[in-house]
Amino acid sequence: MTSEAIPSREALPGAVWFSVVGTPTPQGSKKAITLPGGTTIVREQAGDRLTLWRHRIDDACRDAFAGRVPFAGPVAVVLNFEVVRPKNHYTAKGALKASAPTVPTAKTGTTGGDLDKYLRAALDAMTGVAFVDDCQVVTIATTKRWALDDQPGGLSATVWETA
Repeated sequence: MTSEAIPSREALPGAVWFSVVGTPTPQGSKKAITLPGGTTIVREQAGDRLTLWRHRIDDACRDAFAGRVPFAGPVAVVLNFEVVRPKNHYTAKGALKASAPTVPTAKTGTTGGDLDKYLRAALDAMTGVAFVDDCQVVTIATTKRWALDDQPGGLSATVWETA
């Protein structure tokens, strides 16, 4: 995981840092399902993938906040999402194709996802651990980029109280 948008630890002595290895999963649209008998339930379209991703974020956040209570005041959050390039971005010999996009903007395979929906999943997973409620987030810096060729996808996060 790279950390170009994350301030240095010395600059933010009260901040909490953590990383999550895995495939970032957007939290977006909901789907209504009508069960036999007429009962309707609402479910995230990403389903189990989203649940797993949010659990990974929650676990890493809990480990980072071990022994600390969630921030109670306004917070700033830096989130850097990294997605793995699809195999079709590479030649048969493993070289990156000249036509491969420089940033992950297309909805292809497991790399698709709007940045705001990645952000929603992460903030919801961090609620109750990093901060009491995500309405406390007053500053956000976030990126979505390709993971380095030999690295898995994931998330690098920094959270700190601003006042």
